[in-house]
Amino acid sequence: MKNMIMVLCALLAFGSFPISARPAKAGEPSVYVDYEYGDLKEVIVGLPYGMSPSLEAKWFANALKVLPKDEGEYARKTAGMLWTEMINPETGKSETQMLEEENLAFIAILQPLGVIVYRPAEITVDFIKEHYGADVLLNGFSQDFPRDNMAVIGSNVIEFNLRTPIRKVDISGFRDILSEKCSDSAVRWFSMPHTELLEPARADTPFLEGGDVIVLGRTIFVGNTENPSVGSNEAGCRWLKNILGDHYRV
Repeated sequence: MKNMIMVLCALLAFGSFPISARPAKAGEPSVYVDYEYGDLKEVIVGLPYGMSPSLEAKWFANALKVLPKDEGEYARKTAGMLWTEMINPETGKSETQMLEEENLAFIAILQPLGVIVYRPAEITVDFIKEHYGADVLLNGFSQDFPRDNMAVIGSNVIEFNLRTPIRKVDISGFRDILSEKCSDSAVRWFSMPHTELLEPARADTPFLEGGDVIVLGRTIFVGNTENPSVGSNEAGCRWLKNILGDHYRV
């Protein structure tokens, strides 16, 4: 059942997002990642809250086509449900409970190693109604994999335009963290152009997901998928190449 949520949410990445891969020295940016496998200092670990998409969402029928039969059936059965309402018959626990158990176990590994852990602000149904409109709830939402929402490349903090509509409102949970961490004038914080919340993705629109992006010094690898519902595309790769300029090889 957990795998079902992971597929639906286009979770092709990790449940955490690195803010800093090395300590900041005097005169250096407070946010900086120069290598995917660097010495991790600060990280955002996701939250276990979410809501499965409604069958009325325009994009959802296409997204279901990539799922195995049993997972597709489960997605239809749980459509429109909050993860707190989705009970695993084997454990008797909700998806939210099981996800948070994993999160806390992960944090228990990170903190003794000296890694500073941040958590996003919780996004609720009422928050979405107030800030995005009730219709956006058709998409559902998820907060468990912050890795997809953005990337830090050098001192560039880049918010991504995710292809999957269920991920469109995630970024609101990071506002306070980003406002604090990106107040340093040496940090460049910017966003991709965002698309309509309720419309299916167009092939010519730039899309990127953080789990598809690997930082290796001045070389940046970007994944590319032909899946119409999930992941980064060629237009997204071109956008990133243009925005980073000659300082990086994308």
